[in-house]
Amino acid sequence: MLVAAAAADRQVASIGAYPGYAGDLAVSGVVVVSETDGGIEMTGTLTGLEASVTGGYHIPVSYTHLT
Repeated sequence: MLVAAAAADRQVASIGAYPGYAGDLAVSGVVVVSETDGGIEMTGTLTGLEASVTGGYHIPVSYTHLT
């Protein structure tokens, strides 16, 4: 689940569990997308991952598979 807040040059979203995920992990985080002269910049934090594990962000090409 994403909860977004807007500013003039950036978007901030809180990240929650993936819809339908029934596992034991409670991964959450925040991502900030900022407009730059060359495009966009993404920064963020994920918490709740297992020790020594990395995670990442999936950027869908459309919203149709999210419904």
